Amino acid sequence: MPFNLDGFEAFVPIVDVDTAPAAAGVYVVVRRVSCPPVFLPVSSAGRWKDNDPTLPITELQRSWVPDEPVLYIGSAAAGGTGQRGLGTRLDELRRYGTGQAAPHEGGRMIWRLADRAQLLVGWRLVDDPVAVKQDMLDEFCAMHDTLPFANRKR
Repeated sequence: MPFNLDGFEAFVPIVDVDTAPAAAGVYVVVRRVSCPPVFLPVSSAGRWKDNDPTLPITELQRSWVPDEPVLYIGSAAAGGTGQRGLGTRLDELRRYGTGQAAPHEGGRMIWRLADRAQLLVGWRLVDDPVAVKQDMLDEFCAMHDTLPFANRKR
């Protein structure tokens, strides 16, 4: 049974995240096809702090959650001035995936998918994104006995 995404909005292609608001929230990266993934030999992601984003294929295979469209759960705070939020965080995700040195190593495994350009991002505005993300990860783990594919830690 797929993870519940009630309350999430937008679901735009990952390359079109510029419509995300500058507000606190949580976001999900989803893959709408159910066929098995094809993993690329090298990641398209950038190097942040000179870390190589390419992980072993065996780790990707071991982390894959069959029949689950949610690949990654993330959060974005509004920042001290209230101008950061989802818009900035999702732009960092997009830039990181296109090979730029952007600060978004979380979710880096999605950039090894051959169909990564077809991934969608949805978001939900919340007051406490860190707590809501933790609740979502706990709920996902209760359903699947593991984290989402591209979440490496709780």
